[in-house]
Parts: sequence; structure tokens; C-alpha cells
Amino acid sequence: MDHRYEQVFVQQLMSAAMGGDALIAFSGSGNSPNVLAAVDWANRHGLRTFGVTGFDGGRLKELQQDGVHVDLDDMAMVESVHVSLFHWVVDDVYARTQQTGRYA
Repeated sequence: MDHRYEQVFVQQLMSAAMGGDALIAFSGSGNSPNVLAAVDWANRHGLRTFGVTGFDGGRLKELQQDGVHVDLDDMAMVESVHVSLFHWVVDDVYARTQQTGRYA
């Protein structure tokens, strides 16, 4: 069965997510329909939702339970800040789970 592109992330959540899981949703504008549908679904199914937005935050800033907002009106800069932030997050998670670096 085919689904609209707006449901692409919802379909993945339906297959793999459970209450108590966390969803991190990225949308530079905060108005990507497929991201908004996923956050809406996650909120209704007991997931923790964390949005990463730019510009004015759009609808995602309203739907998310928590998040990081980059208050800039330049998509390239917003995305650069998002990438830098989550590079640090991934590095930190790796250090904690592998007991390397400052967490060893």
C-alpha cells in the first residue's frame, strides 16, 4: 500500500517506536509536513518529542515537548548550527557508551 510523503516518518514510527521512546525532529522552517505528522503521532503515542528548529520555529515549536531553536532567518546558517550541535551530541553519546574520552 502506498502512502503520501507526509506519512513517511509516521510509517517508520508505527513500525519501530514505543511509548517512552524519544523522537528528535529536525526542520529548519519548523513547518515540514512529514516532520509535523511524525511529531503529532509521537505525542499521541507516548513518545518524548524534541524539536530542532530555525526561523520562527514554525508549527514544530508549538508541537514539540522540548527543543532547540536557532533564531536565524538563513537556512544555511540554521542547518550549520544544527549539524554542529548534533555532531557534539553524537560524540558525547559515543564517549559515554564506549567509555572513552572524558567519561572513561
